[in-house]
Amino acid sequence: MALVGVVILTGSSRWHAANLDGARGRRALKPAGDLSANSRVRLALTLLLILMFSRFVYLASLNSYFTFYLIKHFGLGIQQAQYSLFIFMFGSALGTIAGGPIGDRFGRKRVILGSVLGAAPFSLALPFLNLPLTLVLIFIVGFIIASALPGR
Repeated sequence: MALVGVVILTGSSRWHAANLDGARGRRALKPAGDLSANSRVRLALTLLLILMFSRFVYLASLNSYFTFYLIKHFGLGIQQAQYSLFIFMFGSALGTIAGGPIGDRFGRKRVILGSVLGAAPFSLALPFLNLPLTLVLIFIVGFIIASALPGR
């Protein structure tokens, strides 16, 4: 259903852009320099979609797999592993709350890019750490990744 909505809205927006009147003018009256601006917008939106998709895949994967990783790697019981997953989820909740003011201060683009790239070093270090450091880093990863999803 979402894909059908995207197709319908894309067609609608193209029709609307072709039939604009007033201050913006019609498509035929736009200067030739707008093509480069249009391509920059498309590139930016493509990069944003890739970053958002990768972040959501990472969050879903970590929510699903982290408990099993802790059980196998550290020999935790199911309940202790679920408590450890709560640490990640708590970090994500705090990151969501703090993401709005952080984005206002440093800019939304920087926060989105930092949320994906900033968590990578911590995530890559996770398999090589003991349990307490793993829990600290998983909290940090949850905070960083969710900081681009402000809850305001």
